Amino acid sequence: MVTEKHRWLYRVPALTVVLLLYGLAYHKAYTIDDSLFLLQAQQIVKAPSQPFDFDLVWDYRAGRAAELSPSGVGMSYLLAPMVALGAVEPLAHLFVVLLLALAAMSMARVACRLGASDVEAGAAALLLVSMPACLGMAATVMPDIAAMTFGLLGIEAALAARPTKSPWWGGAAGLAWAMATLCRPHALLLVVIGALFRWLPTTSQRPRARLWHSCWPALMALALYGGVALATRDPLTAHTNLMAIRRFFEPHRIPKNLVGFLSHFVFAVPLTLPYLAFRIRKVAWVTAVVGTCMGLLCLWYAQRLHWWYAALMVGLSVAVFADLIREGLRQRDSWRLIIAGWLLAPLPVCVYLHFPPKFLLLAAPAVCLVLVVQTREHSLRWRSVIWGVTALGGLLLGLAIVRADADMAEPGRVAARQLIAPHVAQGQQVWYFGHWGFQWYAEQAGARPITPRAPRPQPGDIVVGSGNGRHTWLQDTPLSRLQSFTSTSGAVGYVLGGTLGAGFYSDHWGYLPWSYGPAAQSTFTAWQVMAKAGPAGAAE
Repeated sequence: MVTEKHRWLYRVPALTVVLLLYGLAYHKAYTIDDSLFLLQAQQIVKAPSQPFDFDLVWDYRAGRAAELSPSGVGMSYLLAPMVALGAVEPLAHLFVVLLLALAAMSMARVACRLGASDVEAGAAALLLVSMPACLGMAATVMPDIAAMTFGLLGIEAALAARPTKSPWWGGAAGLAWAMATLCRPHALLLVVIGALFRWLPTTSQRPRARLWHSCWPALMALALYGGVALATRDPLTAHTNLMAIRRFFEPHRIPKNLVGFLSHFVFAVPLTLPYLAFRIRKVAWVTAVVGTCMGLLCLWYAQRLHWWYAALMVGLSVAVFADLIREGLRQRDSWRLIIAGWLLAPLPVCVYLHFPPKFLLLAAPAVCLVLVVQTREHSLRWRSVIWGVTALGGLLLGLAIVRADADMAEPGRVAARQLIAPHVAQGQQVWYFGHWGFQWYAEQAGARPITPRAPRPQPGDIVVGSGNGRHTWLQDTPLSRLQSFTSTSGAVGYVLGGTLGAGFYSDHWGYLPWSYGPAAQSTFTAWQVMAKAGPAGAAE
């Protein structure tokens, strides 16, 4: 008989992967949207009740933070203590990695509550932390790991409350779901999944009492989310981030994003291939053909037929989803159908401007449950082989993603140190253009962002930006090049771009989480603003 003490042994592989990730990424530079949440956390340190009370410049957009940030304030509040302690990368990355470890432990407990053995629960935890999307996002300070962790904790609390009807467990579920939604608004859809989990009765119960028992934690989560959104609205414009969400609705992108949603289940959040390995003889392959045709049609509509391979990935994923739903209906298995609905929970995000793999992390625990709990018709030996191959492949791909992302992010940190800090130390006014991780390092070094309105760079000021070309807002500003900094990555591979089109952070670049390609170069240039254009070749 396995004791509670020995149960921890089955969680060791998952925790080992988490430890390996931190060892690789503890000093990794901030990247992509990290700056957005760090800047908001910096504002929270200054004024805890006013996280949106500042102006923000993001790429070619400038405005109030509440207008440009569609995410909630949850992650920024979580990061505020780290920012108060200096925002050093090892501390911030440690915090996110600990959230991933917490998710792994919760994943194992959820699997046990759904009838999994200790071996199966350990496998579920390992599969979760070895997913390439989980590993890649856990090496950032973006809110996706936090949203997944709190969403999963809410599901765990909902399942714990079923046999006891304890209001404490229900309250914990509502609080966790509210926090998940404040990190990523589409986590609201987990509230519905959690209510369905609570709806399934364990004892006879009157319909009205059963409905109230199922829904009150969900209503609590909605009330908390709405209350925090109102309480933290921008004091200048009275806008909440709910208004920003509406601004980012782009229904014409649904076909492109639908391809992303389905194709990411192949490699980034691996469900499709291991599932087909279990049920290759039972899947209705005609659905794969139909799905492939649908994927080609979507790619044609989005003018992306050069990424035709994504249609094949869509076809395989459609076959898997069709088989999952068909089996749930055939067996009249409510649990199977709820878990299938959990997999589909991120689908409404297809109205957003893009659909990177990170949006599927809310469904990642459901992937683990499908591969572990719903494959018991096979021998444990065969299941263990599939689990091991899936975890190893995911781990290798995830570490390649982290390495390529680190090489992409590092030049921004170095450029701020070499091109901005020395001029600031000499008392010069330095301006910058660019975003992603470079934005955070540039502002911490003392530079100001360039905006389309006053104040503007004056003669003698320094302008630093990425690339050799000038920003659109500087077309009428005479500039003289001072120096450039060029960095060549040590990794062979891309998370954005590459030979086959990697789009780990945005499917604008492709539908793969990582793509092969030669070592990339990043260039940052410093200019000085001139009073007037100089001789030919002196000003650009």
